[in-house]
Amino acid sequence: MPQAGALDPRDRFYGRFTTPTGAFDADGFIQRATLFEEVVVNSPGQLTGLIALFGVDGFLEILESGLVRFLSSSHMIGWADYVRHGFGQGRGLPLMSWFMEVVYVSSPSPTQRFERDATKAMTSRGVASVDQGRVLSALRADIGAHAQLVLDSLLDGVEGKLGREVVRESVQLVVSESSAGVFAVDTNLADVLGASPAAVHELIGPALASYLGTHLQLDVLAQLSAVGEMRAIDAVVMERRSNLLARLVVDRRLEEFLRVLEVGEVPGLNEGDRIDAAQFLRMRQHADCRAFRDWLRQAGRLNDAELKDAVSGWRARLAVVATGPKGRILRWLASTGLGIAAAPAGVALSAADSFLVHKLLAQPGPAVFVERHYRPLVTRAKESRGGRRSADS
Repeated sequence: MPQAGALDPRDRFYGRFTTPTGAFDADGFIQRATLFEEVVVNSPGQLTGLIALFGVDGFLEILESGLVRFLSSSHMIGWADYVRHGFGQGRGLPLMSWFMEVVYVSSPSPTQRFERDATKAMTSRGVASVDQGRVLSALRADIGAHAQLVLDSLLDGVEGKLGREVVRESVQLVVSESSAGVFAVDTNLADVLGASPAAVHELIGPALASYLGTHLQLDVLAQLSAVGEMRAIDAVVMERRSNLLARLVVDRRLEEFLRVLEVGEVPGLNEGDRIDAAQFLRMRQHADCRAFRDWLRQAGRLNDAELKDAVSGWRARLAVVATGPKGRILRWLASTGLGIAAAPAGVALSAADSFLVHKLLAQPGPAVFVERHYRPLVTRAKESRGGRRSADS
C-alpha cells in the first residue's frame, strides 16, 4: 500500500470530506478520488460515510486497493483572549490581543475511539510532530515581510463575518507579537465600521486564527507530501508565497473538473446513493481516466466557450460515438490500410467517418471520460438507491 512520500505530491490529496451541515460529502470524495492516486482522509470519523457510500464489501475493496488512507491524528488552531480563557492563557489580555497555539485533537468518545482503532491498520503517517514554532514563525515572517497580505487576508475574514465589503482604503491595521504567542492588532476599524472595539475584537480574532490555520495546513501538507483543497482566502495566501509546496496546494484540477461536470450537466451524488466500488476502481485505472487527468492540467487555459465545445460540442459528441464499437472498427480498418470498403456488413461507414478517425479521434477527449465512465457511475449509484428503496418497501 502506498506510503506517504512514495507518490508525487500532486497525486496525493489530503482533506476533510464534510458538507456545511456536517454530513459526509460523498460527491466531493468521489471527485477527488477520481483525480488523485491516493486520498488521505483527515479523520477516522469519515469511516461511516464511506461505508454508506460503498457498502461494507465495497468499502473493504476500496481499502485493499490502497486508494484511501486515514490520518490518525489532527491539529487545529486554538486561541484565547480576555473573554475565552483557554490553554491556561487569556487572563489579563487586553482587547485586540490573542494567544494563539497549535492544539492536538484527540478522539475521546467511545465512538471516536472505535473509529480510530478500526482504521489503525490503514492509517497514513500521522502529523503528531507538527512544529508549533514553525507554524508561528510563518505568521511572524508574514507580519514582517508581507504586511499588506496579512491586512488583506484579515479584512477578507472580517467581510465574510459581516456579509458586506469594507472600504479598505480607509482601514489601518497592523499586527505585532507583543509576547511569545500573543498577537496584538492596532487598527482604526472601529471608526471605519462605526462599531465598538469589542465588536471589532470579535471580528478580527477568528480571522487571525484562520490566517494562522493556513500555515498549519501548509505544514501538515508538507509532512504528508500531499496537495489539499484550500478556501479562497487560503489560496490567496498560498499563491502570494513563492515556495514550491504553496504552488502545489493551489492545484486547479479540481476546479476545472467541477467546471467540466457543470458544462456536461452531470448530476451530483445525494445522500443514500451507492457507488459500485468495482466499477469505480476500474474507471480510475482506465486509460481514459488518466488521459482526462492530463487534459485537466491544460483545461484552465480554455475559456467557458472552448470548454463547452470540448465537453458537449459536436466534436465531443462525435468523439463519444467514435470511441465505441464503431470507432474501434474505424481505427482498425485505418491501421490495417483496408479502408472503409472493408467494413463488416451492417456497419455504415462513410468518408466523414474516415475523416473523424484521422482528424478528431487521435486522443480521447473529456467527453469520452465523462459520458462513458463518470456519468454512468453516478447514474448507477442513483439507480441502486432506488432499487434498495423498492426492496425495503
